[in-house]
Amino acid sequence: MIKYLAPIYPDESVYSYLCRLYVHSGFVWHRGFANTVFARWNENPEYNFINPLSLEFRDMLERFIPYNELLLEHTLFTYYARFLSKEKRSRAYEYALTNEPLLRQYLPITQRKNEYYLSYCPKCVEEDRRQYGECYFHIQHLIPSVHVCPLHNCELVDTVLPNKGRNATLIPLEQIISISGVETSAEYEETNINIRVAKYINEVIHQPLNMDTDILISDYLTVKLKDEYVSIRGERRKLVELNRDMMVFFDGLEFYDITKQQLSYIFKNDCFEPYKILLVAMFEDITPKDLCTYKGYVEPKHITFDKRVRELSQQGKNTYEIANAMNVCHEVVRQILMGTYDKPKTNHSPYRCPKRDWSTIDDKCCKEFNSKVENYIVSNPKAIISRRIVGELFDLKDKSLRNLPRLQQMISDYKQIHNQSKST
Repeated sequence: MIKYLAPIYPDESVYSYLCRLYVHSGFVWHRGFANTVFARWNENPEYNFINPLSLEFRDMLERFIPYNELLLEHTLFTYYARFLSKEKRSRAYEYALTNEPLLRQYLPITQRKNEYYLSYCPKCVEEDRRQYGECYFHIQHLIPSVHVCPLHNCELVDTVLPNKGRNATLIPLEQIISISGVETSAEYEETNINIRVAKYINEVIHQPLNMDTDILISDYLTVKLKDEYVSIRGERRKLVELNRDMMVFFDGLEFYDITKQQLSYIFKNDCFEPYKILLVAMFEDITPKDLCTYKGYVEPKHITFDKRVRELSQQGKNTYEIANAMNVCHEVVRQILMGTYDKPKTNHSPYRCPKRDWSTIDDKCCKEFNSKVENYIVSNPKAIISRRIVGELFDLKDKSLRNLPRLQQMISDYKQIHNQSKST
């Protein structure tokens, strides 16, 4: 039974808070403490979010800090949920508030191929010890792909805790450092792109989460694009030029893997990875506060463009006159006036291979089996006839023989006769 709750520190992760509670709880093994605070006996500590908590511990916890404040200020929920659509964002928030398991399936969390570890900033450790008497894990140091401290411009130091949650234990940062010692790390200049990106992302994650906006992040980023990256009408994005200039802008960034295809997914609202969205927003020179409040959002350019074309048409101008006035091809004007662009896009059914008549193929293969096998044995006397060889003789994949039952029987009979002749 836990009888004392220490206060949670600013920007401290819930995992770090539970680690400190465990140390001062009197439990000699972390599993006993976990069984007390977690709802499920086999629960592994969650580094970036909140594990499903037992009702007794949650009630005790909420006497000191509201659960929604714990979720929004001491986990990465706001980082991952911020750019979801309103419906998905609300669903994820409601699910998180009920403290149910498997919250990750509601958030756009990508699995990194390479294992990475919980990190700390040596200078943050010094400041925390001076102010609180102990150090702890900061939320701003848990952002994937960001490996510098936005407050002290220095590289983060990896601990021995892999940030994957497998076989995780409750080990406070103070205990890890007491064993390995505080390591020094390289410092970056203020103008370094890694520091600029870290500061930008850190400012974003500390902005309030807007739960009411129904503006899609793809629409907002499109509205904020410079004219050189959109077509004259405004609906199409020039992603080749955008991708090229972003690579130059983020030259030297340690984690940068955005491709033209991924930009296409972002602007089609098919990609919600916050790190990539934030890089696009930073390139477009959108301030973190404006980004989180969608400030400056106006009607999409192509809608305004189409309205202007229809106004000129109502004034009696023909398509060529309108095209000259709007600096576009007259065919674009004609399609706008016909309403072609307003029609909903249809989802074409995916291409499917035509069905094969396996019965006919089976008959044909059975008729040619003996001749093909005999010819093959002549050139390969020591060969053993198998499904693979027969598949090659008939230019079939080995697994496709499952659709040819009579041919399979002929192969089996041939093997049996061949083995009997060998034994005699």
